[in-house]
Amino acid sequence: MPYSTIESGGFTANSTSIANYLQQVFGITPWPEQLRAIRTLVVNQKDLILIAKTGFGKSLVFNSVPFL
Repeated sequence: MPYSTIESGGFTANSTSIANYLQQVFGITPWPEQLRAIRTLVVNQKDLILIAKTGFGKSLVFNSVPFL
């Protein structure tokens, strides 16, 4: 399995720990749908096409990837 930043930092990649970390970094608690999109990108390392209405928080999903 290739080396990943999630493994290197001792970061447990479950929804609660991701939500807590994003709360600390951005001051925003992500919605469950946002967490699912973030997990797809960061944990599963799969491509994602996210089409959502204005105000969904697409920017949070996009900007959280480098921090995780």
